[in-house]
Amino acid sequence: MTGYSEKRRHDRIHYETSRLMYKKDSKAPYSYAAMTNYSPGGLYLRTNEYMDIGQPIIVKMEEYDINATGPERYDYYYGQIRWIKNFHTKSYDPSYGYGIQFDTSMIF
Repeated sequence: MTGYSEKRRHDRIHYETSRLMYKKDSKAPYSYAAMTNYSPGGLYLRTNEYMDIGQPIIVKMEEYDINATGPERYDYYYGQIRWIKNFHTKSYDPSYGYGIQFDTSMIF
Protein backbone atom coordinates (compact mmCIF):
# COMPACT_ATOMS: atom_id res chain seq x y z
CA MET A 1 0.00 0.00 0.00
CA THR A 2 1.36 3.42 -0.94
CA GLY A 3 1.41 6.03 1.83
CA TYR A 4 0.20 9.57 1.19
CA SER A 5 3.71 11.03 1.62
CA GLU A 6 4.91 8.81 -1.24
CA LYS A 7 2.33 10.43 -3.54
CA ARG A 8 3.68 13.97 -2.98
CA ARG A 9 5.11 15.82 -5.96
CA HIS A 10 6.79 18.51 -3.82
CA ASP A 11 8.81 18.49 -0.59
CA ARG A 12 7.21 20.24 2.36
CA ILE A 13 8.89 23.36 3.76
CA HIS A 14 8.60 23.92 7.52
CA TYR A 15 6.89 27.25 8.22
CA GLU A 16 4.85 28.19 11.28
CA THR A 17 2.40 31.05 11.41
CA SER A 18 -0.92 31.80 13.04
CA ARG A 19 -1.37 34.83 10.80
CA LEU A 20 -3.70 33.37 8.22
CA MET A 21 -7.42 33.03 7.79
CA TYR A 22 -9.63 30.65 5.85
CA LYS A 23 -13.21 30.25 4.75
CA LYS A 24 -15.17 27.43 3.17
CA ASP A 25 -16.80 29.48 0.42
CA SER A 26 -16.86 33.03 -0.89
CA LYS A 27 -19.93 33.99 1.20
CA ALA A 28 -18.69 32.55 4.53
CA PRO A 29 -16.89 34.70 7.10
CA TYR A 30 -13.15 34.18 7.61
CA SER A 31 -11.85 32.20 10.61
CA TYR A 32 -8.30 32.14 12.01
CA ALA A 33 -6.01 29.14 11.60
CA ALA A 34 -2.35 28.14 11.92
CA MET A 35 -0.01 26.69 9.32
CA THR A 36 3.06 24.52 9.98
CA ASN A 37 4.31 23.73 6.47
CA TYR A 38 3.72 24.37 2.79
CA SER A 39 4.87 23.36 -0.68
CA PRO A 40 4.11 24.52 -4.22
CA GLY A 41 1.22 22.01 -4.18
CA GLY A 42 -0.43 22.73 -0.83
CA LEU A 43 -0.19 23.48 2.88
CA TYR A 44 -0.97 22.06 6.32
CA LEU A 45 -3.66 24.01 8.20
CA ARG A 46 -4.65 23.61 11.88
CA THR A 47 -7.98 24.76 13.27
CA ASN A 48 -10.71 23.87 15.77
CA GLU A 49 -13.36 23.61 13.05
CA TYR A 50 -14.21 20.25 11.49
CA MET A 51 -14.37 20.19 7.67
CA ASP A 52 -14.93 17.32 5.26
CA ILE A 53 -12.47 15.83 2.79
CA GLY A 54 -13.13 17.40 -0.60
CA GLN A 55 -14.35 20.67 0.96
CA PRO A 56 -13.25 23.67 -1.13
CA ILE A 57 -11.32 26.21 0.93
CA ILE A 58 -9.96 29.74 0.52
CA VAL A 59 -6.86 30.63 2.56
CA LYS A 60 -5.87 34.28 3.08
CA MET A 61 -2.42 35.36 4.24
CA GLU A 62 -2.68 38.31 6.64
CA GLU A 63 0.94 39.37 6.07
CA TYR A 64 0.80 39.37 2.26
CA ASP A 65 3.97 40.71 0.62
CA ILE A 66 4.46 40.36 -3.13
CA ASN A 67 8.26 40.47 -2.58
CA ALA A 68 8.28 37.56 -0.10
CA THR A 69 9.83 34.20 -1.01
CA GLY A 70 7.47 32.11 1.13
CA PRO A 71 3.71 31.71 1.45
CA GLU A 72 3.15 35.44 2.08
CA ARG A 73 3.99 36.00 -1.59
CA TYR A 74 0.33 35.38 -2.47
CA ASP A 75 -2.62 36.95 -0.72
CA TYR A 76 -5.08 34.10 -1.39
CA TYR A 77 -4.87 30.36 -2.01
CA TYR A 78 -7.72 28.30 -3.41
CA GLY A 79 -7.80 24.57 -2.84
CA GLN A 80 -9.48 21.51 -1.36
CA ILE A 81 -9.09 19.45 1.78
CA ARG A 82 -7.37 16.16 0.87
CA TRP A 83 -6.87 14.58 4.31
CA ILE A 84 -7.64 15.18 8.00
CA LYS A 85 -5.72 14.51 11.21
CA ASN A 86 -7.93 14.53 14.32
CA PHE A 87 -6.25 15.75 17.52
CA HIS A 88 -9.54 15.82 19.42
CA THR A 89 -8.38 13.21 21.95
CA LYS A 90 -5.23 15.21 22.76
CA SER A 91 -5.04 17.79 25.53
CA TYR A 92 -4.17 20.72 23.24
CA ASP A 93 -5.83 22.76 20.53
CA PRO A 94 -6.35 23.20 17.63
CA SER A 95 -8.20 19.94 17.27
CA TYR A 96 -7.89 19.23 13.53
CA GLY A 97 -5.07 19.28 11.00
CA TYR A 98 -5.82 19.45 7.28
CA GLY A 99 -3.82 18.70 4.18
CA ILE A 100 -4.85 21.34 1.66
CA GLN A 101 -4.12 20.80 -2.02
CA PHE A 102 -4.00 23.99 -4.08
CA ASP A 103 -6.15 24.18 -7.21
CA THR A 104 -3.03 25.44 -9.06
CA SER A 105 0.62 24.79 -8.15
CA MET A 106 2.31 27.90 -6.76
CA ILE A 107 5.81 29.30 -7.36
CA PHE A 108 7.68 30.49 -4.25
